[in-house]
Amino acid sequence: MKKGFFVFFIFISLLSYSQEKDTLLISKKDLQDLIRTEVQKELNIQKKEFKTQQSDSSPNLSFLKGKIIFSGKSTLRVGEWDFNQNSLNPTNGVKIKDHTRFWSRFNFHLMTDVALSPNFDFHARIRTGNKQYSFINFGGNSDERFNIILDELWLDWKFSKNQFRLGRQNASRIWTNQQGVLFDVPTHDGISFKSSYLLGSLTLNPKFALFIENYKGNTSFKEQGKIYGGAINIQQKKENISWTFETGLLIANELPTKYTKDWNNNGNNLYMDGDLAPDYTIWTNHWALILPKLQYLTLAFDYFYNMKNYKNNPISSYIHDASGYNSFSNSKEFNSETAPNFTKQRNGFIGTVSLGNSSIPKNIFLGISYLYMEKYAAMDYFAQYDFVPWASTNIQGPEFTISYRLNKFLEFKSRIFFMEQIKGLYGIDPSYKKSSNRLRFDINVNF
Repeated sequence: MKKGFFVFFIFISLLSYSQEKDTLLISKKDLQDLIRTEVQKELNIQKKEFKTQQSDSSPNLSFLKGKIIFSGKSTLRVGEWDFNQNSLNPTNGVKIKDHTRFWSRFNFHLMTDVALSPNFDFHARIRTGNKQYSFINFGGNSDERFNIILDELWLDWKFSKNQFRLGRQNASRIWTNQQGVLFDVPTHDGISFKSSYLLGSLTLNPKFALFIENYKGNTSFKEQGKIYGGAINIQQKKENISWTFETGLLIANELPTKYTKDWNNNGNNLYMDGDLAPDYTIWTNHWALILPKLQYLTLAFDYFYNMKNYKNNPISSYIHDASGYNSFSNSKEFNSETAPNFTKQRNGFIGTVSLGNSSIPKNIFLGISYLYMEKYAAMDYFAQYDFVPWASTNIQGPEFTISYRLNKFLEFKSRIFFMEQIKGLYGIDPSYKKSSNRLRFDINVNF
């Protein structure tokens, strides 16, 4: 109807009346040109209306401009050598000198941070590897080389002097000495809360968290495996000296003896990992002193004490009786009377002295530390110190570190460990303690 009216209107507009000849004169060419012009005008109007409708129906993302930050980091582990290794057969007590081992590995993390509002921030991080191991082997011959997991995902709410975080996050936000460089699984699922107060020149940070670590379907919240607790951090930062002190409690309930892991995320390489007690009540302490004017001389000390009393050894696949049985795989045959007693192994510490600042370009960092962590001083699986192939809790020894940061993007780093078990695990020879050394060379990339 509209189209017919439009053509009729154009036709009438082109009529001219000639009084001299008393006739209607219509130029065919003029009619064609004007119809073409009017049609093009109509099409332009319709196109503009369509764009307006499309714009109205599409989300306006302009508010995110300048609020999204992408960043990444990667470690190229050029070489990792394990040497001077030995082990013992738990059934006959024969000692074995293990072969030297070499491998190269790499990992990659990609982070996305979004400032949703002045009070809300969103963060997500994906990485290569699987839940426990963030590295992928060079020359891998399986799908393990393609593994990618959601490593962190949280929403942050800031109000007044407080900060509330919900999602998968790093436990060192609450307990400083639960850092990923020492703990294989630093990220946990749950909620955390921290505040910040100024007391003169001091900063006081009370912090609390609740994480679900052993989800059980169709059961009450009380029966879920949990890690919870809090800490109080006090620090002071000045031009020539900075120090921090932190103390807190880390409580765990209903943890599994082991976690079931899938190495390739394809269901074909399931294995059991960790050697946990079901419950822990760990008193954690952290102290650090930094002297920037003295080449960033840093002294740090961490102390752990598990206040949980165990009447007997918790179920374990590592502790063997005199016949070579363990209580996890051979519960019926296991004889606890002939197995080493680890119920009192609940203390741990890490002491560190270092020079240099590894975050400053053209700066050399030198560090030496000593680790002493008894069997139940920290939570195995989460605290499997990746210092030697068999590393877990029940480990002691020094570490030496040297690094050089070329610029803000590139760092070269080498670490060497000399580790030994604190207490023998085998009833057939309680005096035997496994030992091993490890050397690493890494290239770290940040952008």
